[in-house]
Amino acid sequence: MEDTPAEHLPPPLPRRFALKRDRLAGVLGLVWAVLVALLYACGLFDGLEDKVRDWEQTVLPSRAGSDDFAFVSIDRVPTDRPWPWARLEYALLLRALVPVSPQSVVFEIPMHDRSPRTDAFDQSFARQVGRFEPQRIVFAASAIQAEAGAPQGGTLPGPALRVRGGAAPRLPLFSAAWGPVEAFSDRSAVGIANFSCAPDETLRRLPLVFAVEKEKGKDVQVLPSLVLSAAAARLDADLSQSELVPGRAVVLRDKAGRKLRRIPVDSEGRLLLRWRRPGVPPLRVAYDDFLLYADQMERGVPARVDLRRLARRQVWIGLADPAVSPLRRTAVGDLPAAAAGLAAAGQIERGDFLLPLPRWAAIFLFLATGTLLAYAMELLAPSRALTMVLGLAALLGALGLGAFWLSGLCLPLGALGVLLCGTFVGSRAARLWEVDPPHHRPVEIAALEEENAPSDA
Repeated sequence: MEDTPAEHLPPPLPRRFALKRDRLAGVLGLVWAVLVALLYACGLFDGLEDKVRDWEQTVLPSRAGSDDFAFVSIDRVPTDRPWPWARLEYALLLRALVPVSPQSVVFEIPMHDRSPRTDAFDQSFARQVGRFEPQRIVFAASAIQAEAGAPQGGTLPGPALRVRGGAAPRLPLFSAAWGPVEAFSDRSAVGIANFSCAPDETLRRLPLVFAVEKEKGKDVQVLPSLVLSAAAARLDADLSQSELVPGRAVVLRDKAGRKLRRIPVDSEGRLLLRWRRPGVPPLRVAYDDFLLYADQMERGVPARVDLRRLARRQVWIGLADPAVSPLRRTAVGDLPAAAAGLAAAGQIERGDFLLPLPRWAAIFLFLATGTLLAYAMELLAPSRALTMVLGLAALLGALGLGAFWLSGLCLPLGALGVLLCGTFVGSRAARLWEVDPPHHRPVEIAALEEENAPSDA
């Protein structure tokens, strides 16, 4: 094949047009970066980022060891013992827990109902609760939207948290709270056990605080969730000394006011959950097996599970029968509500939090990356530009996984992927500007070359 004569080749693009094309690529990259930043700031990428975090939590190995928690699960509710159970069942359970000396006990099961069948053994249950130190038993409450004048059930959960700055936080507002029966809960901690999503939605955030009105339209107070009360019991924190920094964090403090944990939360007071897989799961014992092992331990008979392993642990007691209480969908599979709350309490104890990149930092990253990358790719051939994009995407993915695994920092990988794709398209579009021979205007180009050519003198 013969070489094409030089006089048949298209004339080279003058420097003047090359500079314009480079600037056009930068402008297109900046415009796309601004659009991505605006969409990110409006929260339109939140669903994509949630999917990326779910994937990161399933593919990365866990760096956490075994939690000092245990779960006594009611896996099956027999037909001859309809739900809810009488408090006698829980009295027997606490009686079996006393010899093993757990650090604290959390009842995820609400106990605000009053009926002859359920509260016939309240005094027996209260005696077993009294065998534990104050605030070492944590009961669940429920926040509700009640009609005007509707009475509250049991006691209002407390104590309330202080709000830094005194301003009312932007939390979902509830008009009432149903607490446990006072006969056995007056010396115990209480926390609201509401979830922030429906059972068929993926659980990624758990509320730590709730805004509840003392009276209709008056005196809003910030009350702790069951998870926060359980974490406070585990860390020996005093919730009356703790505070909410609206939109930023819940600060747990001890009785002397010393800071124990700073828990990052969003504007609705929710904790971003970090699931650990594979990790070391907490000790889990079925309710019926637990009573059997307790009887064997009392008689000196070796049991399959030595309940003395529960010593100095926090024991959660909750319903795990999907026929009665639906399981919660998570990034690591379907879990009972109590197991999800236990995982969140363990996350707080370890100080193991997910920290999304601040929006201002993410927006600056988008603007800088989109402008500079589009300008650089315009100078390259299509194959090299594509290789550059793929290499940069792999580098950002590796950095994101490393930051997530080491420190819980969440880079906006989903939005960055969209930014890279749009920037590549913008750089290719800029390269098409004034490239085709009909658009070169050869007469004007020849005149420019003649004007810029050095004189014979």
